[in-house]
Amino acid sequence: MPVPYGMLSTLDTLASNFQTIAQIGEDRAYESIRLTLDAHNRLVDEMLGDFVQPTTDRLRRFGTAAAMTMEKLSEHGVPSPQKILPGVNVGFPLDNYGAALSWTRDYFEEATGDEIAGQIVALMDADARNLMYLIKNAIFSPTNYSFDDYLVDHLSQIQLPILALLNADGKGIPAGPNGETFDGTSHTHYLGYASGAVADSDVQAVLETVLEHFAAGEGRIFINRSQEAFIRGLTPNFVPYLQSGVVAENSLRYSIAKTLDTLRLYNRAIGTYRGAEVWIKPWMPANYIFAWLKGAPAPLVFRSKRAGSGELRLVAEDESYPMRAKMYRRQCGIGVWTRNNGAVLYTGGTSYTAPTLTN
Repeated sequence: MPVPYGMLSTLDTLASNFQTIAQIGEDRAYESIRLTLDAHNRLVDEMLGDFVQPTTDRLRRFGTAAAMTMEKLSEHGVPSPQKILPGVNVGFPLDNYGAALSWTRDYFEEATGDEIAGQIVALMDADARNLMYLIKNAIFSPTNYSFDDYLVDHLSQIQLPILALLNADGKGIPAGPNGETFDGTSHTHYLGYASGAVADSDVQAVLETVLEHFAAGEGRIFINRSQEAFIRGLTPNFVPYLQSGVVAENSLRYSIAKTLDTLRLYNRAIGTYRGAEVWIKPWMPANYIFAWLKGAPAPLVFRSKRAGSGELRLVAEDESYPMRAKMYRRQCGIGVWTRNNGAVLYTGGTSYTAPTLTN
């Protein structure tokens, strides 16, 4: 998920203007801010992409708990009735997140365009960090919990079951593409390394933990930049992308699928590992590797009340001379949907330990 820091072309005029707002004109300044927020919301939609699916659902059924089997019958044989369970309920949270900008009327009139633009940049940075926190919390927390859907029907106190990725909680797991069955009481997608220290076999294990559930899709592995040297050392299973303008050595293997991005060091694909594309992501915590499958149902969902209502938007304005304030809010939630399309490897120990997250 790219972070839209610095991508503020609609604020360029305001940010580079050292005239006061009184000279620029309030209407012109506010129009620039509105266009910037619109662009920010579009960037967020692109950030979520294939990884996080937008939805207005608050509850879904995931998978089924068992597979039927074919019985061998005699000429007069009658098969035994079989029944599969309808799957498990998976809920998605929904919360309010907000921030406000406040100033005196005199300050606003005398502030320069670049000063006001800096305030808007800080607001959008806070929104981006919060979204990254919600995504990390959904992925890396191995614990199920109940959520009071207070924004919809608080008085009736509807409790939604918020589930993690598959975590050996005893709930049913869909059969694999070749009829594989999985024990819900022991099968988990939160892994530690096998023994000694993290090795190539551990990275292969976290990838296979996802691939075994699906018949098709494009593997993806997300890492922190601090793990790049380790992943590049997993030859011959890791095949790097070649930097543009660099001539490959005959003794080395490179992928020609794409060239290495030399500008976005914290958000780029660096090569493939056993066919899965490896991405450095700015929101990935150190000591964790995340694998998922593009093309399969999305691992996460982004919940909003109504289509489009999950955007960052102006919800209130208050002017009580000499103070004036503008309040912005994003109403959304991010939760796990496809419990088997994601697995996490903790590279710091033999058993999984959740990271300490902040936003």
